[in-house]
Formats: sequence, structure tokens, C-alpha cells
Amino acid sequence: MTNELRTHARKAHGTTRSASPPPASGQASMLRRVVMTLLLAALSPMAQAAAIIVNTLDDEMNNDGDCSLREAVASANYNLGYDACTAGDSSGWDVILFALPGPGEIPMSQNLVITQAVQIYGGDLVTLRRAPKGASHMIVVDMANPGHDFGLSNIALVDGNNYDGWNRDNAGSAVQLRQADQVTFSNVTFRNNAQSALAHFGGAFPGKQVNSVRVVDCLFERNRATTGTGYTGSGHGGGAIALDRVDNVTVLRSTFRKNGNVDDLPFAYGPGGAIRVQRANSIDISDSLFEQNSARTRSHNGGGAISVEGPYSGTTRAALSVRNSTFVLNRSYADGELLGTDIELVSKAQAIVVNSTFYTADNSLRVRGESELYLLASTVFDIVVAPRIAGLIRTEAYGRISMQASLLFSYASGPLCEHNSIGYIRSNGLNLFPSSDQSCERHSLDTGIEDPRLLPLGYYGGPVPVMLPRPDSPLIDSGGHYCSNISIHTDARGLPRPVAASGVGPALCDLGAVEWNPDHDPIWIDRLFADGFEG
Repeated sequence: MTNELRTHARKAHGTTRSASPPPASGQASMLRRVVMTLLLAALSPMAQAAAIIVNTLDDEMNNDGDCSLREAVASANYNLGYDACTAGDSSGWDVILFALPGPGEIPMSQNLVITQAVQIYGGDLVTLRRAPKGASHMIVVDMANPGHDFGLSNIALVDGNNYDGWNRDNAGSAVQLRQADQVTFSNVTFRNNAQSALAHFGGAFPGKQVNSVRVVDCLFERNRATTGTGYTGSGHGGGAIALDRVDNVTVLRSTFRKNGNVDDLPFAYGPGGAIRVQRANSIDISDSLFEQNSARTRSHNGGGAISVEGPYSGTTRAALSVRNSTFVLNRSYADGELLGTDIELVSKAQAIVVNSTFYTADNSLRVRGESELYLLASTVFDIVVAPRIAGLIRTEAYGRISMQASLLFSYASGPLCEHNSIGYIRSNGLNLFPSSDQSCERHSLDTGIEDPRLLPLGYYGGPVPVMLPRPDSPLIDSGGHYCSNISIHTDARGLPRPVAASGVGPALCDLGAVEWNPDHDPIWIDRLFADGFEG
């Protein structure tokens, strides 16, 4: 994708930084007070939340007349005023804010343990960085009252590491969750952490539970999963997020880049390069980007970006929903094979994938162990030009994939669909395949094509990169009224579906993840050709 497209997308979504000079110190102080007032106003429904103001970057517990983050957390935990910190309030959850002259880092020398309901708001000023030989977990959430919530926002956690082995009770070098009701991360950067950046393994802490984890507008970059023991064992996986027995997981408008086996080492890091979720009731992922994450396992598991495992027994199924998200060049090596490079479902999991783009190489989706996946209005595009090693989608061991109104395409030779005799891949119609491929069980309403005629992967409006159909693409207006009939009213960018391609006449649905919009999209054609693009 071009730099111009990236810049335009950032401007369109308000993410470019202003070139205005920073305010004078008096103005900055006033702005901080205004921000704090607004935050407290936002917290007004919560019973008498106490505001605790951190004014030093030192990691300390003493009486030197200031308020450190560690002292602020202790004040919230025990409802006492440590050093110069305000005492927490036992009748509601507290908020910890920062009043600092500018951005800075706090060296985390020991675990910062949270035991009472609190929201920590970093104001984009603070980075928590593990000190040399410092904290095994920078933040540990272990609420004394299991009904208490925790929130962390506008802060960065980097260089977390834990050298205490690969056991699950050591996972989560940036944030380890042990007990809480609802946990929310907003505008948090997790970078270069090991043992999974964010983790909860219910079995490691008997009698403790985390009910809900919500991740919004976060960046996970170069976080490593745990290695197994030598070349034979597998680690627990989930370089960015590893969760077990968390009922509800939500990921919204977040980016996962180069997590998992980040250095492409031969050691087994476990399934789910970015995210591994086990035994959850619901996992909802939307408007998110998964790029160049990787997994390596010794147990025939995959999931270069995401691995979801069900309950292993009983009739309950883990439910995964992926909407308006893009997967770019994720990789998974399982016993030497490329398996489930983007999403893998294992053991009674079920998923619906809508308005999503897979810019991939070889086995993108893998479903097995009585799991099922429904692929709807999505684009799966294989970049491989040589003969493929594996099909784009694959089922094993009673796994099932159904697809509708989607594009499954490759210029390379080799089957697109692979399944064994006890699993199936089924078309529900209105899908587009290469004319030469007969590996997928086609529906009478499917169409074979020679070229989907898509623009390069890029930002064409919306939070994630997509492949926009060219004006002459066979995807345009080929879906009839299917999207209206099943209540899909927007495309991967959040733009309306259906739209008449010419701007006049009946509005018909496009196939794949993106709806060509004549009022919005011609500008991208003009920009690409101005840059010298040749179709």
C-alpha cells in the first residue's frame, strides 16, 4: 500500500498529529486540570470515585513528598493516602491520573498488584518499562472482590519479560489477569513483551475468575509467546493475548503486528501467534488488523493470527465473530506444515467471519475437531504465484466450513479447498472462484472467473486496509439483494451496502468484503494512476 494512502487514511480518521506548538507551561497545567475534571465528570455515575494524581516517574514507596504510581495504587488498594497521594475511596472505584511536565518512563522494578477497582489513565504521557531484572509481571490484576473492575488507558507497556519458565502461572509479562469482573484496555500500546503481553489462565489460579476482557484501540507489536521446553515441547501461544476460561472477549479497532514467534526461531511457541483463546463463551473481533504474526507448534496446532479452542467436552461451543477485519501475511508452522496461517478453530468452536479480507499465502483458514466456520461477504486472496503448498481453506476431523457471497481466489495452481472424508467445505452460493479450480463444492449460483480485478491492498477509507474492486470488477453488483436480505448494511470500511455501481438504477450487492461506492471511490483510482499504477 502506498504511503499516500496511509497518510490520507490517517487524516480521514483524525490520527495525524497537529503541527501546532505545545502550550506554555501555564496552559498545559490548565489543560491537565480540564482533562481531569472531564474524566471525573465521566466517572460521575460511579459512587464517589477518588482521583489520585501521580506527579513523579520514580518507582518508589517512601515519604519524600510526591505521589508515584506504586504509591497511588497502594492508596487505591488500601483506601489510605500513601506519601502525598490522595486516599482511595472504599465506596466506589478510583481513578489514577498523571500530572507530569512531559512524557516519560517508569522503570518497573516489582510487580504492581491491583486489588481494588481502579481506572489508570496515562494521558499518553507514560510508558511502563520493565527495569533490568525487574518485575516478572508489570501489572497484576488480582481483585480481592471478584466483582470489581479494572481499566487501563492511554499508556504504553514495553519490554516486559519473565524468565521463570513456561508454566501458565507465569504468563502475562505486561499484564497478568488473575481475578476481576470486567477488564478494559483502551488506547494501550503493548510492545516487545514476552510470555504473552496480556494473559489469564484460569486453571493456574484455582477459584479465581476473569469474566470479561475488552480491548479497544490498542496496538500489540512484537510480543512473544512462551517457548516450549527445547525442541519438543510447545509453549502456551498467544504472543499478544492468551486467555483461558474468560467468558467474554472483545477486540475492537486494534492492530496486531509481528506477534508470536517474532524472530522466526525454531523453538515451539504454541498456537495463536497474536491471540489464543480457550474455553470462552464469546470472542468478538471487529475493525482490527492482523499483520505478519506467526505461530510455531509441535502439536499440529496452528493459527498464525488467531487460535480459538472450545470446551473439549459437552455441547457448549466457543463462539467467535470476526467482522470488518484484515489479515495480512500471517504464518503458522505446525510440525513443518503451513496450517491455519490466519485463523484456526479447534475442539467445538464456531465462528462467523463477515466483511473481512485475507491477504494470504497458503492455508488461511483451518477448522477441525467438530468446529465450524461460516465465511460471509469476505475476500480471501492468495498472493502465491508458484504452486501452493496447501489449500486456502482446510477442514479436518469433523470440521466444517460454509461460505457465501465471498471471493476465494489464487493465480497459483493447486486446490483452493482441502477437506478429508469426515469434514466438509460447502458453498451456499454467490461465491467467486478461479474458473480452473474444481476443489470446492460449488453451488449453482457460484461463478468461475479469470481475474477479480482488485486494486492493491491499501487504505481506501475505513480503519483497516482492504482490496477495493476496480470499476470493471466481476464482484460489483453480482450479489443481487443478498446483503439486504440478511441485514448486512455496511462493507468492511463501514460504507453502505448495497450501492448502485453507476450511482443510478437499482442498488445491488457486491461480492467480497468491499462495496464499490461511486460517490467515494473514484478518488482512489485517480490517486493510484497519478502514482504510476498500471492495472
